[in-house]
Amino acid sequence: MMASAQSMTTRMKRIAACALLSSLLILPACSAEDLSNPSHFTPDLYDCTSSKRLPQPRSPVPLDCVINSDCHGQPMVVAHRGAGGEGAVLAPENSLAAIRAAAWMGVDGVELDARDTADGKLILMHDAETRRTTGVDARVEDLTLDEIHRLPLLADPDRFSGDYTCETVPTLDEAFALTRGRLFVDLDTKTSRVDLVVLAIQKAGLRDQVFVSVSDPGRAIEARLLDPGIRIQVRPDTPEDVSRYLAAFDRPPEVVEIPWAIAPEVKSRVPADSKLFSDVFAEDAATALLASTAKAETSQYRAVLDAGIEIMQTEYPAVVLRSLARWTFDENPWGWVPGSKLAGGRDEGTR
Repeated sequence: MMASAQSMTTRMKRIAACALLSSLLILPACSAEDLSNPSHFTPDLYDCTSSKRLPQPRSPVPLDCVINSDCHGQPMVVAHRGAGGEGAVLAPENSLAAIRAAAWMGVDGVELDARDTADGKLILMHDAETRRTTGVDARVEDLTLDEIHRLPLLADPDRFSGDYTCETVPTLDEAFALTRGRLFVDLDTKTSRVDLVVLAIQKAGLRDQVFVSVSDPGRAIEARLLDPGIRIQVRPDTPEDVSRYLAAFDRPPEVVEIPWAIAPEVKSRVPADSKLFSDVFAEDAATALLASTAKAETSQYRAVLDAGIEIMQTEYPAVVLRSLARWTFDENPWGWVPGSKLAGGRDEGTR
């Protein structure tokens, strides 16, 4: 599934040598193959051994498509919690490594979870408690930034290939530094301090690349009152909720997240200024089930797009990219689906 440790070390040495020779003007520049267009998707691109020199956007979809009312018909892929949530096998969820992996994969956006600390700082953490992802029994709201920022993220070597010993609970500012100009951010705002989130987006200069995602439209209204330029994502569950949520805003939410099954019924109500977004976790589960029987089936994702959804949030971004003929690496993406009986190694499909 992954390249051997020896091959990764060789590649790292080649890149380091190329960069050194370039800096000494012995070579005019490092080759695109070495630095920006690798053929192998291996942990040294994004784990603690990486050079952290991230590529420019690798998606064929323009980064501003998500806010462009004239940009439709171009499916976008969001990686859940960076590069996959609890089902992730690439990097720990909500980690800087997960964001780096997403950037190299070529997804369009990442979903991240923001919470506030005891001293009013924003960090990435899905749960209110830190035990599941760090092994430390504490609540985020009871820890200062310094205390939580030092907590190492758990990285089970049986689950993740690569070195994640440098990964600690990241700050939202650190995440923004990686996503800026590369990925849009679906920011699941789990903190009640919407003011802190708006301020962080303003300070980072990312109004057009970060979406304050909330289930309560009142909190989205609060964000817009604090800054009318803030982009928002609302999450109605029913057709009735869609109408009610949209009526609450003078300017429509940029992203409307719905169960994709109701898309045919509600898409005519959604303004052209908004994009329809849906989780595809059930489809991911079907992917895992089929892969466990050695079937490489992805038509379930096409059904979501056919319903009118433009943005899909997935646990298996590599597989979804492959289904859209956007996977550019040699590795078989089904190799990262837990329980898959599909062949690992080289992907023989469209590249």
